[in-house]
Amino acid sequence: MTANRVLVPYIQEEAIWTAEAAKLCGLSERGMRERATLYPIARKIGGWLTFSRVAVQMHLEGDAAALEAYAYGERVRSHERKDTHVHISTIYQ
Repeated sequence: MTANRVLVPYIQEEAIWTAEAAKLCGLSERGMRERATLYPIARKIGGWLTFSRVAVQMHLEGDAAALEAYAYGERVRSHERKDTHVHISTIYQ
C-alpha cells in the first residue's frame, strides 16, 4: 500500500496524539509509533505524528478492508455507498 490519506482532510475531532492512541491500543507510545510504520493509522502533521481515531479503531477491529479504503481516501461507509455519502466527521456528532 502506497497511499496514505490519513487525516486528509484534517478533522480535529478525529486526530489524536500518540499517547492517546497507545492507551486505546494497550501499547506503549514506542509500540504505537512502530505500528504507524506498518499500518496506515497516522501521518506527520507539522512534524508531529498524529493518529486518526477512526483508523486506529478500524485497526483494532481487524477491519483491513476498511482501513485500506480509508488510506486511499475513501470516506463513505460501505453499507451507505448506494444511498448517501456520510462525511467521517458525522461520526462524532
